[in-house]
Amino acid sequence: MRIQPDRLKPILRVEFVFIACVISALLFTPHAWGQAPEKDKTQTPPDKTQTLPKLQGTVEIGGQIWDTQGGHPAKFEEVRDVPKGFFIQNLKLDFKSADSPYLFSLRGLEIRERDRRFTVDAGRVGKFRTKFIWDQIPHHFGTGQSFLRETAPGLYQVDPTLRARLQALTTPEARIPPNGVLSNVVRQELQNAPVTESRLRRDQALFRQSYQPSDNVEL
Repeated sequence: MRIQPDRLKPILRVEFVFIACVISALLFTPHAWGQAPEKDKTQTPPDKTQTLPKLQGTVEIGGQIWDTQGGHPAKFEEVRDVPKGFFIQNLKLDFKSADSPYLFSLRGLEIRERDRRFTVDAGRVGKFRTKFIWDQIPHHFGTGQSFLRETAPGLYQVDPTLRARLQALTTPEARIPPNGVLSNVVRQELQNAPVTESRLRRDQALFRQSYQPSDNVEL
């Protein structure tokens, strides 16, 4: 089989041109590839001495169920509140910065309960300090039956009809002997009286402000 010479010329020419391009690229481009881009000398380095202010927070949550046994269940929650289900035990929020003289702190204890407590502390180092505390203290007396009925939030009254009936039995004109009709009426009304839960709550607020005009004087 014979190969025509005129058919080999275009192929050889294309290969020669391709090889020449590769050799030229290898000879002239290594210097360009080895060069690294020059850094901008006008760019100022970041200041590592400054620190960003820190705002840190913590929340403690949980859930619980409980039951009491005995003849005095109110003693379990006499001066505290123990809720059933979801609760927020503790809340903390702090603002601190090494480059700032100001400070701020928030504390919340037993949120969503009758004995919750909040504390806010803020100020400037060496100048002033402000502190506020709000504290709730409950007192649970228990449950029982009474003539008193809650007619409004925090307001208990005796039924006017029952009051008039009892007053009529205690007048001197009635001359009711001891342990007679009056005792029977009171005993009967107490049996029909609704069960009432007696409790109260005391709120306390504390505000403190201090000022330091100099290093040796604090007001």
